[in-house]
Amino acid sequence: MNIYYENKLPDDRLKTTRLGVPATLRASIAADSVRRSG
Repeated sequence: MNIYYENKLPDDRLKTTRLGVPATLRASIAADSVRRSG
């Protein structure tokens, strides 16, 4: 099921997903942390 879902993603998203957290998601999380800390 997971493999089928990942295969539908673009290559870039697929590569980052294999490494762990996608770069875009990491960036948004970092931005949220900065906003919360003030």
